[in-house]
Amino acid sequence: MNRILKIILLNSLAVLTLFPSTVISQKTNKSAIDFVNPFIGTANHGHVFLGANVPFGGVQLGPVNIDKGWDWCSGYNYASKEILGFTHTHLSGTGIGDWNDILLLPATGKVKVKPANKDELSDGYGSSFSHNQEICKPGFYSVFLKDYNVKVDLTTTKRVGMHRYTFVENNNSHIVLDLAFGTGWDSPVETHIEVVNDSIITGYRQSKGWAKNQQVYFAIKLSQRLQSFQLYDDSISIDGSKLTTVRARAIIKFALQKKKL
Repeated sequence: MNRILKIILLNSLAVLTLFPSTVISQKTNKSAIDFVNPFIGTANHGHVFLGANVPFGGVQLGPVNIDKGWDWCSGYNYASKEILGFTHTHLSGTGIGDWNDILLLPATGKVKVKPANKDELSDGYGSSFSHNQEICKPGFYSVFLKDYNVKVDLTTTKRVGMHRYTFVENNNSHIVLDLAFGTGWDSPVETHIEVVNDSIITGYRQSKGWAKNQQVYFAIKLSQRLQSFQLYDDSISIDGSKLTTVRARAIIKFALQKKKL
């Protein structure tokens, strides 16, 4: 029996993304998109974004690793063995580290509100993973988080990032929402989280980096009602349903229902 949670996140940032056109090959009867390998350029000095997006979309939804330097400018490098979470904006091929706004991570077990900064993942949130349990196709990304026993599926429209989390077991299942997180040159200036009701969370993230005054607004729609939530100013717990600070974070918990796949 598995427990499934779906999340829809609306993102207001508009950027340009290009994909090959869907030209039909006379020899293979396949479209050009069938030959796309999104992993190309994600290793060494490629700096290529890996994840789900659509042509001319405002959302680039994909995984982020522990930042180990310049080769992690997009937030992801194929050499990594861990995933810290899934963010909704990514640069690709720039050689400049920025963005990776609005991090979400499904997790189980002990609650950790700050990202790990070591490969063993002992000092913060994040999970190991295997490339054998990772899939990426144009418009779709999927991975299994080993440490949390959670399967993650991601897809997007032009302005919406859609998450589906499948929890194999209900061991203190929760979601980390981290607005402090960014990549490379990025640094938060002001962040806001507001729990509107038991299924909608809104907020914004203002930051500076390569982009000097970047502002991203979001609304999260949950498929299951939240059971409880806790806001954090950096790592200090804060009472209330909304918080404006430099480094706002939240832990969201659910009473997940069993479903057959």
